[in-house]
Amino acid sequence: MSRRSRSRRIRATNWVGPIVVALVMGGIAYTVSDSGKSLFGTAPATAPTSTFSLIPTAPVSSTRFQVAVRSAEGDRDLRFSVDPASGQVTPVEVPKGWRVESLNDTSDGLHIESSEVRGFKLTDGKEWNVALRSINGEAYTEPRLLGKLDDKHAVVIGRTDRLRILNVSRAGQVTALADVPENTNVFGLSGGAIWMATFNPGEGLESEPSGPSTLYKVTPNGEKELVNSTKTAEFFSGVLSDGAKIAVWLNTGSFTADGDGRGFSGFGRPLAWLDGKLLVAEGKTLFFYDGQGQKQKVDVELTGEPITAGPAE
Repeated sequence: MSRRSRSRRIRATNWVGPIVVALVMGGIAYTVSDSGKSLFGTAPATAPTSTFSLIPTAPVSSTRFQVAVRSAEGDRDLRFSVDPASGQVTPVEVPKGWRVESLNDTSDGLHIESSEVRGFKLTDGKEWNVALRSINGEAYTEPRLLGKLDDKHAVVIGRTDRLRILNVSRAGQVTALADVPENTNVFGLSGGAIWMATFNPGEGLESEPSGPSTLYKVTPNGEKELVNSTKTAEFFSGVLSDGAKIAVWLNTGSFTADGDGRGFSGFGRPLAWLDGKLLVAEGKTLFFYDGQGQKQKVDVELTGEPITAGPAE
């Protein structure tokens, strides 16, 4: 081969390196661009300085609240004050016999007493002293106080020939609002209404209940509304209502909620609506869901699984 031919071949080979480098860099640029499309949907007008930069989030909440934990072995349940901003959990002293249901108790000293002569009466030892009898004078049995609607009205369930929800006025009037069907759990008062849900009993004494289940809302005026229903073995276990906000949970551990007109769902036990957010317990861990269903963890440590919650006193 002549010296001139070798010189031409060397010059041609010297172009290969830059071409390969250009192709490699072009491939990298295409890969980054394509990745940007998959992350953002459409490429932004101005490329971000870092695809993986952290977006700061607002604190989950700065409002203190209380939670109640059931104690199977103690002579009282447990109550804690929680500061989500600092992560501090402070035990609250409660009297012997205190139970988690007392955290959101609206009875204000109102209770049911029995008498051999008069049957049962609703009293607080002061202004309230109402005999639980129907309009024809028949005494209600198996009474259970659900709570006070206001200073002059309370809700009780009681039985004559059937179980009924009663609106009891301090002035002495007892009004039947609705019948409670057989195989129905009455959850109580929430958001100024009474909530109850049907279930199918098990075939034996030790068999678990099941669905299908139907959820009802009863207003203080006696209006009864079918709110929701299941078509499977799931059944409703509880309701939390605060005005238009509502959370409903099932025996399977899932819940559905409606905060600001937009429904969302999750797993865990709803505890309370606080400042427009839904507080939920997943075991011992607490989460807040906002009205759009966005979930944020409350960075606190609890000694047990909360059953209910409420505003701090």
